[in-house]
Amino acid sequence: MPGHPIDVMVDELVRAAVRVAPRLEGPLRRLSAGDRHAAAHSLTDTATDQADEAAVAAAFARLARLLALVALPDGGARQMVQLPGSVGEVDADLEQVLGALSLASPPVRTLCELAALEVPGLLQWQAMLPPDNPWAGALSLAVLEQVATAGASLVSSAESIDPRTGQIARLWLADIDRRAGRREQALAAARSVEAVAADGEVRGYVEMLRGDWAAAPLSSPAVWNCSLQPVIGLDGSIGGLEDREGAVALDLVAAEQAWDRAAALLTGPTWTAHLALRRTWLRAATGDAAGAVEQAETSLAAYRAAGDLAGSAAAATHLGLARLAAGRLPADTALAADTATGVGERTGAATVLGLAQLCSRVSRLWRLSAVAAEPALAALDLSEALARPAGITEHLTRCTIDRAQVLASVGSTRRARLLVEEAIAGLGAATSEAATSAVSTELGLLLMQLYQIAVVDRDGAQMRAVAERYHSTPSVVAALGAQLPAPGSDAVALVYEGERRSEEGDDEGSTRLLDEALVLATTDHPGALLAVRASRHEYAIAADVMAAAVQTQLAANAAGVLGIGPGAGVDAAVSTLPAEAIASMLALQRRRLLLQGFSALVRLREPDRAAPLLAELEASAGGAPWWSGVADEVEARLAAGLLREGQGDRTAASAELLAGLRAADLRRSTISDDELRTAVSGQVVVADLVRTAARVALDDGRPAEAAELAMRGQARALVDLVSGGAARRRNPAPNPPGPAGSAPDDADDAVAAWRGANADLEIASRRLLFAIAADAGPDALARLRAERDEAQQAARSAQDHLAALDPDHWRTVNPAAAPVSVEDVSAALAPDAVLLQLLVAAGEVLVWVIGPAGVLATHHARDVWSVAGAASRFRAACADGLPATTDAEALSEQLLVPVADALRAAREVVVVASGPTTGMPFHALPLDGVPFGDQHVVRYLPSASLVTLAGPSDAGQDPASWEGALVVGDPDAMSLTDPVSGLSAPAPPLPGARVEAAHVAAVLPDAELLLGPAATEEAVRAAFGSAPVVHLATHGLLDRDNPQASCVLLADGAALEAAEIAGLTLRARLVVLSACHSGEGGPAGGDELLGLARGVLSAGARAVVVTLWAVDDRSSALLMGRFYERLLAGADTATALHEAQQWLRGLSSDAARTAYGRLSEEVSTRPDVDAAAATDRRVSPVGTSRDVVHGPVGYAHPRHWAAFALVGG
Repeated sequence: MPGHPIDVMVDELVRAAVRVAPRLEGPLRRLSAGDRHAAAHSLTDTATDQADEAAVAAAFARLARLLALVALPDGGARQMVQLPGSVGEVDADLEQVLGALSLASPPVRTLCELAALEVPGLLQWQAMLPPDNPWAGALSLAVLEQVATAGASLVSSAESIDPRTGQIARLWLADIDRRAGRREQALAAARSVEAVAADGEVRGYVEMLRGDWAAAPLSSPAVWNCSLQPVIGLDGSIGGLEDREGAVALDLVAAEQAWDRAAALLTGPTWTAHLALRRTWLRAATGDAAGAVEQAETSLAAYRAAGDLAGSAAAATHLGLARLAAGRLPADTALAADTATGVGERTGAATVLGLAQLCSRVSRLWRLSAVAAEPALAALDLSEALARPAGITEHLTRCTIDRAQVLASVGSTRRARLLVEEAIAGLGAATSEAATSAVSTELGLLLMQLYQIAVVDRDGAQMRAVAERYHSTPSVVAALGAQLPAPGSDAVALVYEGERRSEEGDDEGSTRLLDEALVLATTDHPGALLAVRASRHEYAIAADVMAAAVQTQLAANAAGVLGIGPGAGVDAAVSTLPAEAIASMLALQRRRLLLQGFSALVRLREPDRAAPLLAELEASAGGAPWWSGVADEVEARLAAGLLREGQGDRTAASAELLAGLRAADLRRSTISDDELRTAVSGQVVVADLVRTAARVALDDGRPAEAAELAMRGQARALVDLVSGGAARRRNPAPNPPGPAGSAPDDADDAVAAWRGANADLEIASRRLLFAIAADAGPDALARLRAERDEAQQAARSAQDHLAALDPDHWRTVNPAAAPVSVEDVSAALAPDAVLLQLLVAAGEVLVWVIGPAGVLATHHARDVWSVAGAASRFRAACADGLPATTDAEALSEQLLVPVADALRAAREVVVVASGPTTGMPFHALPLDGVPFGDQHVVRYLPSASLVTLAGPSDAGQDPASWEGALVVGDPDAMSLTDPVSGLSAPAPPLPGARVEAAHVAAVLPDAELLLGPAATEEAVRAAFGSAPVVHLATHGLLDRDNPQASCVLLADGAALEAAEIAGLTLRARLVVLSACHSGEGGPAGGDELLGLARGVLSAGARAVVVTLWAVDDRSSALLMGRFYERLLAGADTATALHEAQQWLRGLSSDAARTAYGRLSEEVSTRPDVDAAAATDRRVSPVGTSRDVVHGPVGYAHPRHWAAFALVGG
């Protein structure tokens, strides 16, 4: 923050220097204005035979060069030890400077020694002083002593020059005292200066400093300053300055009053700019983002009027941040880059570094606020735009880690992993033993962040792989030590692997891994032991472990609590610092430990043990919410709700849980990017909150409210997309005026272009991540990075265009849909239909049946740990043609039988699956001895909220309404392109798909048929958006790591990916994806539907027919032909699919062969169908694609008839 004591001290020295060397006024004034490099060059080139003038030139040239390297914009300083070589260059001519000083007259020599030696010396000690840190041990004490010694000498020299200069020097020392935590000493020094100052400007400056110290007791000011970046722990926690700021109250009223008093005494554009910049922070701190923008603009104009380059750079950066705080996204990176390349070249690297650190620090604080993820990422855009032109690589690495932590904090771990892996790939040289310490440190920090991302994902295999990479790189271990678990010793990773095996149905493998973890998790590792016991459902033992661990740490002494060893240095340092600072640090650490214990114990169903910990948290919060400074509100509300539930107070539990849901909804609604919003909705804590709230309401006898809570938590991001698209179609946005002389722009088209550009960026990013994981060569990586960068620029341009149309577009481009009620759902259901709503997770099953009259039945079971494994095995058995009677019956007993009476009366059942049951064929589960789909018309929705958006039934529609369908089949030259090498491998042809497509086109009126070579990407895209029905019979490929990159193959090696489809605007009532795996890809957390089906629904289609596994060519062709025949006969989509499945299920193998042969012969007469291909009965060689099965599995098996499911209306 410009206007700090170093700035003012330099101004005072320049004034004194101008008096004794008036011929040097020009370059000296440039130094005062922040143009340090120009000043240094001009002063160095000064030729004079006057000793005093030569001494001033040499001394102030050195000061200018040093300030350019070390002086940060907030009055702090970059440590000189961080600048190897640079400081050496500054000191290269030190002997020459000392020689010039020795020839000067005594008063001038004193001034020059102050400028060239004493000010730099004090700057160095200030840079080494940890701000207000009582835990820095002997270092803190030693630095304080050096500061006092250097400061006394500096003040003495300054006073010998001029009383005012001495007063400014004393204020600088006072500011250092304040940074070190000695606040009262600083205030006393300020009062002493004020008492003797004859100059009104000095008294005004005292008031400005008082305002700074009131606004930010620890550093100036709290949010907008440019302090050195703190170390971020492996668990993502932030230590250092932010940590302590959370424990110290700010006095914003006193700050504004002091700045008002200062304004009455300080005149001129520079002081106006200084005060406006401080009010920028004040407005932002009080939530007045628009006022912050206004003050920042005032400050920037004033600095420019004063010719202050460093001030202008700071104000421009603050303006960029203030605009982000006001919701003006994207970040103005062009302004930041101009600041870096223009101002940075003149003011020095320290200015650019400090401003970049400012942006990063604001990003971290916004991340902690939990409702500003996109502004936090945008602030990092500014930070990188500042640092990149200056080549500050360490800061760019830090930005990568910060960005990954923002993404991980909202659940977008895939993007976070891509960022970190790409950064690691850029540090490949560090894997050698010859790697520099700095690069090795960067690599180690990135690997630690990658490990933490795996922890967030509960991906034990990834955790162990990253730890192996860390320990196999000697230079990293040498630089950072053993920060990650040694290979083979990570019990928590084994626990997570065991949980995943259980979810996949491998109970034996899960038990083996958990047993191995128990052996590794000794009492010396309570966290690992807790994870093992909890995963084995041994709650009482786990609670004992947690309670003992918390009490042990709470009983530790101050040094032990903070993880440092005891010693005289610590005691001596602590004794010199205020007891208040020590107490605040201990209190914060104690609150964190209490929170850990409380959260764990309530989850372990130990309310009696947890309650005292919450009571202490409440008592120590000082009137603020009990989680302040130590927890996220959503997590805190969930923990409190679990406690109240455990105590039997369901009313209080519901109040806490509903408050948590409101906080989660607010967080989701502030995010426009669909992937980020999906990630936020899918966070485990949000899913747990929804399930717990629904359970409490259900147990309390409020079934309708419980059902509404369940709806509120399922596929919220998709509901927002579909709802927003429906609203735009009902109420098209007006066409805002374009630039002068241009045609008006269409806002809806701009939104569609933005979505499409983001889809392309997702695809390019995914390919790059794949290449990095595959250890691709440098040429391939360079090509893929270039493609990603090009897509990134296109997405940025589309975003900028949206912002130009509407500066507030970020709030409206993806509006949050309002929650729906049971009444809304009931009204949208047909009279003979019911909705089967499920919540399945963490061993818990909740079921509702909702009909036109409201909630008809409910079911709740807890500690049912077999559902996930059974669902996985059942689905696999259906796909592979294997028997699965035991698992199917067990699932039916848990999910259908308890509410069977309510289901039996309905003709149609709309299934809203959840968790491990998503993607499972409910219509193939047995009920009353027959498949559920035999008794009922079954369709699926990812959320009950979508029932209200489906519109009227399509039953009985005039066949003419289906005219103009797009039908695609068996594209020629299909291929799979390797994203790393760019090489393609041919995919086999699909003769059955050609038969299917030709028959479908013959059934549908006036359909456009694209077969073989005609099925190009251009032709498909041209017809995709306007067709009322789209039918794609081709290869489908599933990308399990990134479901939005799942695709269907087209001719000539092209593909249509889920993310691309999501970027389109569809008018289709029905899209049929008759391609393998088209229904796979989810769920994510929060039951978000991913993959091809999500892309189609979010693009505007009312319904999509998808496949749940690799489909059989013959059964697919037969079923789809029957489906369209029934549709054209007047059946609605769900009924048509139901009747087609019943028909196919009843066929014998001989009857199926005969029907398929007849179908082939019929379509072979079409002029656009190759007769030989149409009658080809060969088995496709691709076992994971559209197989023609001639084995013993009859058509009554679900493999044939149950593969297709209708999602949507």
